[in-house]
Amino acid sequence: PGLRSTCNWTLTGELPFAGLEALDRKKAKDYKAVSAHLPWLPAGIDNAIDRALEPEPSARFADALDFYEALNAGK
Repeated sequence: PGLRSTCNWTLTGELPFAGLEALDRKKAKDYKAVSAHLPWLPAGIDNAIDRALEPEPSARFADALDFYEALNAGK
């Protein structure tokens, strides 16, 4: 898994997309928000992870530093 999936797994214990329909679920953005598992988590963290999980690569963060900065700003 990529960094964004690893982040989701570290926080929730689940990969955002799993199973035979993983690609279809990714395209449909069919996954639980991290805050569904951790309701005390600031909304900005969900927003950063959502962006990192975008199906369209150009909509994602350019690099790990951008992702880190968004996570840090989301606290």
